[in-house]
Amino acid sequence: MTWRLLVAAGRYWAANGLKRVEEKLKAWTKPTTERQIVGVASDLLRSKPELVAENAYLRQQVIVLKRQITGKPQLTQ
Repeated sequence: MTWRLLVAAGRYWAANGLKRVEEKLKAWTKPTTERQIVGVASDLLRSKPELVAENAYLRQQVIVLKRQITGKPQLTQ
């Protein structure tokens, strides 16, 4: 075998391996529809103040995560 064939085979196996890993990760992290239905049903039974409080808590988490991603603001002179 030549080096070109070895490199081509390596690229092929790497690409297919990454595709399989990606497919498995998507399957593992995809929520099931049964859990979604149960979640919606439980939300219907919760009071409005509970839902508002949860929404505020989740918004705060998003704000904190955005702050971590962009980094700390730098002071200017």
